[in-house]
Amino acid sequence: MQKVKNENGPESDTVNGRMAARIQSASNAKGNKVMATLGAYGTLGLLCVVSSLQPSIPNALYFLIFMGGATVWALSFTIHTKPFAVILAILSIPTCAHIFSIFAYQLQWPQELLPADSLPAR
Repeated sequence: MQKVKNENGPESDTVNGRMAARIQSASNAKGNKVMATLGAYGTLGLLCVVSSLQPSIPNALYFLIFMGGATVWALSFTIHTKPFAVILAILSIPTCAHIFSIFAYQLQWPQELLPADSLPAR
């Protein structure tokens, strides 16, 4: 491998490298901010859809969080904040339990333990 002599001197490589790194980090920061903001509003929209598709007691939690987030948004506050992220992290616990229970009921033994017309089976 041959070394190519730099016409501008060795210092220009360092300066150009630093400038490229700054541009890339600024671009990444701007892209991350856009994706985080879209994620917050997208999550709010999905909460609306999930809570509206089939009204039920577990979906009431999603609807209440959607109504709170929509109210905050309507009052011209940003929902891309730490408290909203904490609420969504806490919401992930009942969401995982809900999804797990739906998948677990597909197995044979829960169907045998719970009568088909009982409230937990629904």
